[in-house]
Amino acid sequence: MTNLLHFIQSGGVMMLPIAIASLVAVALLIEHAWAIQRAKKHLNWLWQFPEKRDQLLLKKPNDVVTQYLTELEEEGIEAVDQKKHLAGQLILTQERRISWLATIAAIAPLLGLTGTVFGMINIFFTIAGNPPANPLADLSRGISEALVATAGGLLVAIVAAIGNHFLMNNNDDLAMDLEAWINEHEAKAGGKTLAHQAK
Repeated sequence: MTNLLHFIQSGGVMMLPIAIASLVAVALLIEHAWAIQRAKKHLNWLWQFPEKRDQLLLKKPNDVVTQYLTELEEEGIEAVDQKKHLAGQLILTQERRISWLATIAAIAPLLGLTGTVFGMINIFFTIAGNPPANPLADLSRGISEALVATAGGLLVAIVAAIGNHFLMNNNDDLAMDLEAWINEHEAKAGGKTLAHQAK
Protein backbone atom coordinates (compact mmCIF):
# COMPACT_ATOMS: atom_id res chain seq x y z
CA MET A 1 0.00 0.00 0.00
CA THR A 2 2.85 2.36 0.87
CA ASN A 3 4.57 1.60 -2.44
CA LEU A 4 1.32 2.32 -4.30
CA LEU A 5 0.90 5.69 -2.60
CA HIS A 6 4.54 6.54 -3.33
CA PHE A 7 4.00 5.54 -6.98
CA ILE A 8 0.95 7.81 -7.25
CA GLN A 9 2.67 10.74 -5.51
CA SER A 10 5.77 10.47 -7.66
CA GLY A 11 3.68 10.90 -10.82
CA GLY A 12 2.71 14.46 -9.97
CA VAL A 13 -0.62 16.24 -10.00
CA MET A 14 -1.95 14.42 -13.10
CA MET A 15 -1.95 11.14 -11.18
CA LEU A 16 -5.12 12.31 -9.42
CA PRO A 17 -7.33 12.31 -12.57
CA ILE A 18 -5.62 9.10 -13.68
CA ALA A 19 -6.49 7.48 -10.34
CA ILE A 20 -10.08 8.71 -10.66
CA ALA A 21 -10.26 7.33 -14.21
CA SER A 22 -9.01 3.96 -12.95
CA LEU A 23 -11.69 3.84 -10.23
CA VAL A 24 -14.42 4.76 -12.73
CA ALA A 25 -13.16 2.09 -15.17
CA VAL A 26 -13.18 -0.63 -12.50
CA ALA A 27 -16.64 0.45 -11.31
CA LEU A 28 -18.02 0.33 -14.88
CA LEU A 29 -16.45 -3.07 -15.47
CA ILE A 30 -17.94 -4.60 -12.33
CA GLU A 31 -21.35 -2.98 -12.75
CA HIS A 32 -21.91 -3.96 -16.37
CA ALA A 33 -20.35 -7.42 -16.10
CA TRP A 34 -22.75 -8.12 -13.24
CA ALA A 35 -25.74 -6.66 -15.13
CA ILE A 36 -25.04 -8.67 -18.29
CA GLN A 37 -24.53 -11.93 -16.39
CA ARG A 38 -27.73 -11.31 -14.46
CA ALA A 39 -29.61 -10.62 -17.69
CA LYS A 40 -28.28 -13.84 -19.25
CA LYS A 41 -29.31 -15.77 -16.15
CA HIS A 42 -32.85 -14.37 -16.35
CA LEU A 43 -33.02 -15.07 -20.08
CA ASN A 44 -31.95 -18.69 -19.56
CA TRP A 45 -34.63 -18.93 -16.89
CA LEU A 46 -37.21 -17.70 -19.42
CA TRP A 47 -36.09 -20.35 -21.93
CA GLN A 48 -36.50 -23.10 -19.34
CA PHE A 49 -39.66 -21.86 -17.62
CA PRO A 50 -41.61 -19.69 -20.10
CA GLU A 51 -44.82 -20.21 -18.13
CA LYS A 52 -43.23 -18.48 -15.12
CA ARG A 53 -42.39 -15.32 -17.01
CA ASP A 54 -44.59 -13.18 -14.77
CA GLN A 55 -42.39 -13.99 -11.79
CA LEU A 56 -39.61 -11.91 -13.28
CA LEU A 57 -41.96 -8.92 -13.35
CA LEU A 58 -41.85 -8.97 -9.56
CA LYS A 59 -38.12 -8.22 -9.67
CA LYS A 60 -36.76 -4.71 -9.91
CA PRO A 61 -35.71 -3.86 -13.50
CA ASN A 62 -31.98 -4.04 -12.71
CA ASP A 63 -30.94 -5.63 -15.99
CA VAL A 64 -31.95 -5.56 -19.66
CA VAL A 65 -34.25 -8.62 -19.48
CA THR A 66 -36.27 -7.57 -16.42
CA GLN A 67 -36.41 -4.00 -17.73
CA TYR A 68 -37.65 -5.29 -21.08
CA LEU A 69 -40.42 -7.36 -19.47
CA THR A 70 -41.40 -4.51 -17.16
CA GLU A 71 -41.68 -1.93 -19.96
CA LEU A 72 -43.48 -4.46 -22.16
CA GLU A 73 -46.09 -4.92 -19.45
CA GLU A 74 -46.42 -1.24 -18.54
CA GLU A 75 -46.73 0.00 -22.13
CA GLY A 76 -48.87 -2.90 -23.34
CA ILE A 77 -46.71 -3.56 -26.40
CA GLU A 78 -47.99 -6.46 -28.53
CA ALA A 79 -46.56 -5.95 -32.04
CA VAL A 80 -43.42 -8.02 -32.70
CA ASP A 81 -41.61 -5.14 -34.39
CA GLN A 82 -42.23 -2.90 -31.38
CA LYS A 83 -41.00 -5.61 -29.01
CA LYS A 84 -37.78 -5.98 -30.99
CA HIS A 85 -37.40 -2.21 -31.15
CA LEU A 86 -37.76 -1.95 -27.36
CA ALA A 87 -35.20 -4.73 -26.82
CA GLY A 88 -32.82 -3.05 -29.25
CA GLN A 89 -33.17 0.30 -27.49
CA LEU A 90 -32.39 -1.24 -24.11
CA ILE A 91 -29.36 -3.06 -25.50
CA LEU A 92 -28.18 0.14 -27.19
CA THR A 93 -28.56 2.11 -23.96
CA GLN A 94 -26.40 -0.42 -22.15
CA GLU A 95 -23.87 -0.33 -24.99
CA ARG A 96 -23.60 3.45 -24.71
CA ARG A 97 -22.89 3.17 -21.00
CA ILE A 98 -20.25 0.52 -21.62
CA SER A 99 -18.62 2.75 -24.26
CA TRP A 100 -17.45 5.06 -21.47
CA LEU A 101 -14.69 2.49 -21.01
CA ALA A 102 -13.51 3.21 -24.56
CA THR A 103 -13.51 6.92 -23.73
CA ILE A 104 -11.39 6.29 -20.63
CA ALA A 105 -9.04 4.08 -22.68
CA ALA A 106 -8.56 6.98 -25.12
CA ILE A 107 -8.14 9.72 -22.52
CA ALA A 108 -5.96 7.95 -19.91
CA PRO A 109 -2.74 7.89 -22.02
CA LEU A 110 -3.22 11.60 -22.80
CA LEU A 111 -3.53 12.35 -19.08
CA GLY A 112 -0.34 10.38 -18.48
CA LEU A 113 1.49 12.20 -21.27
CA THR A 114 0.33 15.55 -19.89
CA GLY A 115 1.65 14.59 -16.48
CA THR A 116 5.00 13.64 -17.99
CA VAL A 117 5.25 16.93 -19.89
CA PHE A 118 4.43 18.90 -16.74
CA GLY A 119 7.03 16.87 -14.85
CA MET A 120 9.72 17.49 -17.46
CA ILE A 121 8.98 21.23 -17.49
CA ASN A 122 9.25 21.31 -13.70
CA ILE A 123 12.58 19.43 -13.79
CA PHE A 124 14.20 21.78 -16.29
CA PHE A 125 12.92 24.87 -14.52
CA THR A 126 14.36 23.55 -11.25
CA ILE A 127 17.74 22.73 -12.79
CA ALA A 128 17.88 26.08 -14.62
CA GLY A 129 17.04 28.04 -11.46
CA ASN A 130 19.31 26.10 -9.10
CA PRO A 131 22.04 24.14 -10.94
CA PRO A 132 22.66 20.86 -9.03
CA ALA A 133 26.07 19.42 -8.21
CA ASN A 134 25.31 16.29 -10.24
CA PRO A 135 22.95 17.33 -13.09
CA LEU A 136 22.90 13.91 -14.77
CA ALA A 137 21.80 12.06 -11.61
CA ASP A 138 19.16 14.62 -10.70
CA LEU A 139 17.88 14.76 -14.27
CA SER A 140 17.64 10.96 -14.50
CA ARG A 141 15.75 10.76 -11.21
CA GLY A 142 13.38 13.51 -12.28
CA ILE A 143 12.69 11.94 -15.67
CA SER A 144 11.95 8.56 -14.09
CA GLU A 145 9.42 10.20 -11.78
CA ALA A 146 7.84 12.13 -14.65
CA LEU A 147 7.40 8.92 -16.66
CA VAL A 148 5.34 7.41 -13.83
CA ALA A 149 2.35 9.41 -15.07
CA THR A 150 2.68 7.92 -18.54
CA ALA A 151 2.95 4.40 -17.11
CA GLY A 152 -0.12 4.97 -14.96
CA GLY A 153 -2.13 6.30 -17.89
CA LEU A 154 -1.16 3.38 -20.09
CA LEU A 155 -2.10 0.81 -17.43
CA VAL A 156 -5.53 2.38 -16.99
CA ALA A 157 -6.01 2.52 -20.77
CA ILE A 158 -5.11 -1.16 -21.20
CA VAL A 159 -7.55 -2.30 -18.51
CA ALA A 160 -10.32 -0.06 -19.86
CA ALA A 161 -9.79 -1.18 -23.48
CA ILE A 162 -9.82 -4.89 -22.58
CA GLY A 163 -12.86 -4.39 -20.38
CA ASN A 164 -14.69 -2.50 -23.12
CA HIS A 165 -14.00 -5.27 -25.66
CA PHE A 166 -15.12 -8.00 -23.24
CA LEU A 167 -18.35 -6.24 -22.25
CA MET A 168 -19.25 -5.23 -25.82
CA ASN A 169 -18.93 -8.86 -26.97
CA ASN A 170 -21.08 -10.06 -24.09
CA ASN A 171 -23.63 -7.35 -24.77
CA ASP A 172 -23.81 -8.42 -28.43
CA ASP A 173 -24.35 -12.03 -27.34
CA LEU A 174 -27.15 -10.89 -25.03
CA ALA A 175 -28.76 -8.94 -27.87
CA MET A 176 -28.80 -12.00 -30.14
CA ASP A 177 -30.15 -14.25 -27.38
CA LEU A 178 -32.88 -11.78 -26.46
CA GLU A 179 -33.96 -11.45 -30.10
CA ALA A 180 -33.98 -15.25 -30.43
CA TRP A 181 -36.15 -15.53 -27.32
CA ILE A 182 -38.60 -12.98 -28.73
CA ASN A 183 -38.78 -14.95 -31.98
CA GLU A 184 -39.30 -18.19 -30.06
CA HIS A 185 -41.97 -16.65 -27.86
CA GLU A 186 -43.86 -15.25 -30.85
CA ALA A 187 -43.51 -18.52 -32.76
CA LYS A 188 -45.03 -20.46 -29.87
CA ALA A 189 -47.83 -17.90 -29.66
CA GLY A 190 -48.47 -18.58 -33.36
CA GLY A 191 -48.43 -22.36 -32.89
CA LYS A 192 -44.84 -22.95 -34.03
CA THR A 193 -41.73 -24.00 -32.12
CA LEU A 194 -38.14 -22.98 -32.78
CA ALA A 195 -35.20 -25.00 -31.48
CA HIS A 196 -32.88 -22.63 -29.70
CA GLN A 197 -31.13 -22.34 -26.40
CA ALA A 198 -29.68 -19.13 -25.05
CA LYS A 199 -25.97 -19.08 -24.40
